[in-house]
Formats: sequence, C-alpha cells, structure tokens
Amino acid sequence: MANNRLYLKCKECGEMMAFAKYYPSEEAGWYKNQNNLDEFFDKHHHSLDKTGFGGYQYELEYEIIK
Repeated sequence: MANNRLYLKCKECGEMMAFAKYYPSEEAGWYKNQNNLDEFFDKHHHSLDKTGFGGYQYELEYEIIK
C-alpha cells in the first residue's frame, strides 16, 4: 500500500495535485504520477507568480500516514 504522498499546492486557491507517492519496500520506492504538470501550472497562473523564478506561488505538501 502506498503512503507518504507528495503534493504540489497552489498558494492562491489551495488546490493540490498529487504527483508522487512512496511504496515502502525493497523493490519499489517513489512512484511518479503521470498527471500533466503543465496543465496544473496553466490553470494556476495567478497574480502571485510575477517573478523571473516563478517559485513563490507553489509549495510542496507532504502527507505522512503512520
């Protein structure tokens, strides 16, 4: 069973996209979701993202399931 999901979160509207999850076993490890990041960025191009680096509007959120 997967746990420890990694989300990309839009700071403006709060919507999150799960783009990776971890399978705790010797053979598995991180699994990358095939969601389209470009679509997420296009949808969430709000006024916060005015810098040349474009890194202030989004944040990573890490879910830990115990």
